[in-house]
Amino acid sequence: MIIVTYVLFFLLLRGKLLFTPDFDRSDAFHLNISLKYYLAQVLKQNQLPFWTNLLQGGFPLFAEGQIGALFLSNFFFLRFFDFVSAYNALFIFALFSLTLGMYALLRSLSTSKLLALLYSFIFTFCGAISFRWVHLNVLQTLSFAPLLFWSILMWHRVTKARYAYLSVLLSSQILFAGHIQIAFIIFLALSLWYFLILLAKYREIKRIIFPYFKYIILLISAVIIALPQIIPTFQLTRYSTRGVVGGYQYATQYSMPGNHLVSFISPYLFGNPKLGTYPEFPSNAGVFWENTPYIGELLFILLCILYMYLLVRRKINIQINLYFFLTLLFTLLSLGKNSPLYFIYDIFPINVFRTPAKYLLMTIFFLIIGGSLLTQHFIDIIKKPFLKVCIYLLLFGNLIILMYTIINYHVFVDAKKVLSKPLISQKLGPNDTYLTYGFDRLWHIYFAKNGWKTNKDIDSYVSMNNYLIPNSNLIYDQKTFDINTGGLRLRRADYFTDRIGEALFASDSALLSSVQARNLLEIGGIDSIISAKTFILPIFNNSEKIQKDNITIFLSKNTVDTLPYYIPHIGRSIQYLDDFTGLNKKGLVSTNEAVLEGYKDFVQDPQDYITEYTETENQLILSTSFPRDTFMVLRRNWYPEWSLEINGNSVPFFRANLIHIGVLVPKGYHKVILSYRPIFFFQGVIIAISFMFFLVLLKFIKRSF
Repeated sequence: MIIVTYVLFFLLLRGKLLFTPDFDRSDAFHLNISLKYYLAQVLKQNQLPFWTNLLQGGFPLFAEGQIGALFLSNFFFLRFFDFVSAYNALFIFALFSLTLGMYALLRSLSTSKLLALLYSFIFTFCGAISFRWVHLNVLQTLSFAPLLFWSILMWHRVTKARYAYLSVLLSSQILFAGHIQIAFIIFLALSLWYFLILLAKYREIKRIIFPYFKYIILLISAVIIALPQIIPTFQLTRYSTRGVVGGYQYATQYSMPGNHLVSFISPYLFGNPKLGTYPEFPSNAGVFWENTPYIGELLFILLCILYMYLLVRRKINIQINLYFFLTLLFTLLSLGKNSPLYFIYDIFPINVFRTPAKYLLMTIFFLIIGGSLLTQHFIDIIKKPFLKVCIYLLLFGNLIILMYTIINYHVFVDAKKVLSKPLISQKLGPNDTYLTYGFDRLWHIYFAKNGWKTNKDIDSYVSMNNYLIPNSNLIYDQKTFDINTGGLRLRRADYFTDRIGEALFASDSALLSSVQARNLLEIGGIDSIISAKTFILPIFNNSEKIQKDNITIFLSKNTVDTLPYYIPHIGRSIQYLDDFTGLNKKGLVSTNEAVLEGYKDFVQDPQDYITEYTETENQLILSTSFPRDTFMVLRRNWYPEWSLEINGNSVPFFRANLIHIGVLVPKGYHKVILSYRPIFFFQGVIIAISFMFFLVLLKFIKRSF
């Protein structure tokens, strides 16, 4: 029945893609579909997306993690199927895994087949999960959680090695799926749950130390196997706007308001984003799909009645109370700064992540398990078949309500309409690099007012694809100097982009602002600005006002040097970011007057003696013939995984103009090769393979003796 249900669901989605709008953009389209589309193209070339020049002027996309390049279902479906079918298959497979995993877990806890089936579907279609369909990587990370709990439970009961290996595999896949916060929440819940399971069994702390230590070894094993993803991601945090530790203020962002607890039984009490009635973000209401763990009115009433009945009759057992205790604990965690446990958000590693409302995922997980055990216990006690039938009908009715609510909320749009190349993209050249301004506010205002009640509203959102909102450019093979990710972004590229925006839309000293803007655009090789509002700066060769449906687009283009290198006349050494800011405000940062880090001041002849060059996504090869030693800057975002060789010998390189790679090239003829080498990934691979080889060897030795 589970298989048939999701096969039918997949068939209903043929030729369509999820396009539910969100604040400022559609996370379904501009994050998940865009990233998976790019991943599909790369996998079909038998490569991994280690680096792309299409985002933020150059970005280590694999390291950011949300693309999920090493998640097995991503690799299989995106590699071997057309994109639309593959993406929908990934979505359906995540739901299938959730349902099947919960069914297996409930059956292992002695829940009847029909009851386990109903509760597993209710779990999958509850609001905490289903309103998050816009985030495929969240679904994928969560999808193996029920199976992981089941495998740990089976390993705990029978201590078979196959369950230990399965637990390690599932845990590593959860890490590979790409949402580190959800993975952390799952492992936190798993660790607390297993500790309580052992405590309930042995009743003494000292007796649970050894079995719990074995469990910790399993988790550590999974982390080691996932090091090919973890090490690159950790390294990226060093150069990202988001550090490893965020602090209390950061960690309690988007805390669930206490009054939103009523969302367990009423999803639209505070408004419906689809109808444009939900409070405009940001507000105390927070984000709708984060704060709405809707389980259904019928289920809530049923659980309250059953619990009170069994409590009065003193039939509540410790197992049921264990799951309801965990439900309460994770509910309190989801309240963040509004919780009695608010102080925990100033403690590592809780303070690494924001949006406490994500803990609701495990609230629902434990609530469904506790509810199924409670219902089964009542059915076992009660003697009247009529009451049993009523309970099953009530649960089935609750499931129908959940499914109707979710399907009615989300919108699936014809894939051809979603993926078709917008008009504005056709006006850009294949090598053009652009920046977009003002789209987020325009989208936000329309979203907050109109929602997506009608087809006209959906067409308006699709028309906004003409702003080439990051990361949709990945679909159209265009370059943007921006990026869309709630995760990790290159800190210096962000700062550089902010300075461009300040200069473009400055209200005072327009002449100096135009100099700054021209210089920074030249450095970044940015020749196009796509804006929702006009600006007056004499730096663009031509500007065009484009009317598309109900939106207005201002496209400004300028002729800039788009060579992958430049040779500055003057180099100024700086030590602090304020030094860059000061020089930039004076208009003294450009391709002609470069600022350098870790290198001395210089004045040189900026003559171009590069005879030829070739470039790919991950490599730049130049043939040089300078008459004297020359400092050259390569238009590639500085990152420690770049390797620079001159005539086959590694040479040091330096940061230039905040973001680029500078190198001193000796006089004479030389071949300069800049290559991106994912050394952090390979470090992780070596450690992971060595560890797995050690496990196999250990198993062989154990059998031999």
